[in-house]
Amino acid sequence: MKDKHWNDDQLIAQLYGVGPRDRHLDECSLCARRWEILRAQRRQVRAVISEVPERFLLAQRRAILSRLDERPSSFRFTQAPSLAAAIMILLIFLIVPSPVRDAKAKLVTVSVSDAQLFQEVFTLAANPVPGAVQPVQSLFEENK
Repeated sequence: MKDKHWNDDQLIAQLYGVGPRDRHLDECSLCARRWEILRAQRRQVRAVISEVPERFLLAQRRAILSRLDERPSSFRFTQAPSLAAAIMILLIFLIVPSPVRDAKAKLVTVSVSDAQLFQEVFTLAANPVPGAVQPVQSLFEENK
């Protein structure tokens, strides 16, 4: 008997035929018992699955296919949340002030400010000596 027992993953892999290829189940009585319990559970599940009548499964298939062939109604309640969200977005656009309108209002203000700015720039350009330089120049002027 080996020191290490198989874990559940190894037993399940063995159940599906992809488990380890050694003689551990023949040598270890604990793992062999767990293996037999797992095989018995699988047999029980297969027995329950095979007990489902074929007529029942056929009726289920027919019901599913008939529901797939039905035409959906033009409006479903599943579309109601989407419609409500669209209405909310439309209301928000109508109620909240538009940034474009605000920009147009500011543009008029900016254009007045621009006219003042150009007037000041042309005034400064006409004067060859900037006002900030005049006090410095007075320091270097000779008194006559």
